[in-house]
Amino acid sequence: MPKVSSEQLQDSASNQAFPELVRDLAVDGLRWADAEIVLAKAEASVLLRGYITGLAVALFGIATFTAALVILAQSGVIALTPYLSSESLAGLVIGLVLLAVVIVLAILARHLLAQKPPATGLIFQWLTGTALQKGQK
Repeated sequence: MPKVSSEQLQDSASNQAFPELVRDLAVDGLRWADAEIVLAKAEASVLLRGYITGLAVALFGIATFTAALVILAQSGVIALTPYLSSESLAGLVIGLVLLAVVIVLAILARHLLAQKPPATGLIFQWLTGTALQKGQK
C-alpha cells in the first residue's frame, strides 16, 4: 500500500472544495443580481408613484387656478360697478380662497415633483451617478 503524505491529502481536499466554492459563488452572484433587479423595480415604482401624484396635484391646481381666475374676473367687474353689492364681495372672497388653494397646491406639487429619495440599489446609484461619488469619498 502506497503511503500518502499530508500535502497530497490537503491538495485532494482543496481540489474537491474548489468546484463547490465556484458553484456557491455563482449562486450568490445570481441571488445578488436578482435582489438588485427587485430593488431597482421597487425604486422605480416609488419614483413613478411620486411623479404621478405630483402631476395629478399640478393638474388639479391648474384647473382650480382657471376657476379662480374666472371668478376673480367676474367679481372684479362687478366690484367696479358704482354700487358694491353682496354678490361682488362674495365672488371676491371665493376667488381669493380658491387662489389661496391654488398657491398651496402649487407648493405641494413642486415639493412632490422635486423630491428625490436617495438611490439605494446599485443600478439606481449607477444611473444617478451617486455610486461614483460614494467611491470618491
